[in-house]
Amino acid sequence: MKIQVVNALMDVRWLERFEEYRSFILENYAFNPSNRIENYNRKRFKVKDLLGLFLMIDKGRDCIAAFVSVAQPKHWPLSAVRIGNRTWVDPQYRAKGLSLSDSSGTNMRTGNKWGVTYAYD
Repeated sequence: MKIQVVNALMDVRWLERFEEYRSFILENYAFNPSNRIENYNRKRFKVKDLLGLFLMIDKGRDCIAAFVSVAQPKHWPLSAVRIGNRTWVDPQYRAKGLSLSDSSGTNMRTGNKWGVTYAYD
């Protein structure tokens, strides 16, 4: 799988695709209480307030595989930001058990954090 990281705040096309994807996950994954889906609705996850919204794009399928956001909560000091504010790995990708390794062979995918690993690179 070839991954591309895109800051959707800098790319209108991917921002529109993110909003479509957000609607999809809100409609299709609300049944699982462990998803904490309320964290992704427009009231609690305001794109306009983000410093960054990084999408991990599966280039082969031209789709969003995961995302992570960076925010600066209004009640926090100006020098502090929240990295990994909202993260999501598409359940289809999570279920496939994708294995991503660095040059030493260490598995970079731990639980659902592989999207965050990509965002930090």
